[in-house]
Amino acid sequence: MMLQAIKALSGTSTVSLRQHREEAFQESEDRHRLLLEMLPDAVYVHADSKIVEANQSAAKLFGYSAKAELLGKNVLDLVHEEDQEAFTNRGQDVGDEPALPVESRIVRSDGEIRTVESIVALTRRQGRQATIVVQRDVTEGRHLQDQLVQSQKMEAVGLLAGGIAHDFNNLLTAIGGHAAMSERATPDGHPAKVHLEEVREAVARAASLTAQLLTFARRDISRPSAVNINELIQDTGVLLRRLIGEDIELVTQRSSGSPVVSVDTQQIEQVLVCRWSAKMGRI
Repeated sequence: MMLQAIKALSGTSTVSLRQHREEAFQESEDRHRLLLEMLPDAVYVHADSKIVEANQSAAKLFGYSAKAELLGKNVLDLVHEEDQEAFTNRGQDVGDEPALPVESRIVRSDGEIRTVESIVALTRRQGRQATIVVQRDVTEGRHLQDQLVQSQKMEAVGLLAGGIAHDFNNLLTAIGGHAAMSERATPDGHPAKVHLEEVREAVARAASLTAQLLTFARRDISRPSAVNINELIQDTGVLLRRLIGEDIELVTQRSSGSPVVSVDTQQIEQVLVCRWSAKMGRI
């Protein structure tokens, strides 16, 4: 009787231990899945190139409403065709430790291309080798970085333009000064008088261009003033007619009355020139 009781107690203990292990394993699995779903990054596992596990963030990244829609898909179908070879080689080179993050492009279900940062490591699932991938969408960050780089380039161009404008303006000052003194010293009716006047007008136009460069370089501020817009258009038309030649007709359209507006004349002249170019000869 005692032997039977010991055997029964031993059997009960074995069952309880097995049950405890199963419960502990299930709790561990539940924590693992909960943690996986809480991650904002996309996480998925693929074996033989087929996705066998994924979290909801992965579904969202690839444009699906449910993570079940990802299961069974070929992982290469989600990678941009130009990055597929590098993605495959990357998967072959990884080990048990997570590799350094790399950037690649993915294709969402709607065809949109996004840039992601990926970390890849080997794992095992149901007794066979698999690959776990963690991906983070960095598209917006890269876009902002590109904008910053472009802004820095434009700033460098502006600084260069400002420096050139200052040096050129100094030369124009010397040219204009000598032209003015030469014009005063030249008798009226002398043929050189007309040429010297043209030199002074050309210097004035060049000075206007350097002022625009300084404004572009942010080394000069816009200076609005009250001007008659009709007169400004007429003066700009005279300048354009001298530049475009006789084979192109330039037509200006003035408004009635004498409208006075507060504008930066240099900027308006630039707008008028661009407008004429766009309309092929009409302002």
